[in-house]
Amino acid sequence: MKYFISILLIISSIAFAHPPSRIKADFNLSEKTIAIEIEHGVRSKDHYINAIEILLNGKSIIKQSSSEQFNEDIQKYLYLLPELKENDKITIIAKCNKFGDMKREFVAQKQQ
Repeated sequence: MKYFISILLIISSIAFAHPPSRIKADFNLSEKTIAIEIEHGVRSKDHYINAIEILLNGKSIIKQSSSEQFNEDIQKYLYLLPELKENDKITIIAKCNKFGDMKREFVAQKQQ
């Protein structure tokens, strides 16, 4: 019975844990910035995006840890990337502190 309860608790905690659902990136090439929004709906303060990594043309340039999420739906970041140029490939990896991660790739383009 004790094992059954332990397994049930583990399964229920995984059921509420999930990776981010979307990553959005907006580039401002003239200011060399990237604004990132990571959608990750949560119900409590102990569930959040705890890490983000940014790769520029395959090279890791930023790693940041977080201890809480901006709000119940989204995590936001703003970075200055002095070496950012048009057509650079940006990879963003966002990790949930409970379970899962999401990786998305973007190409830096001028906003129209």
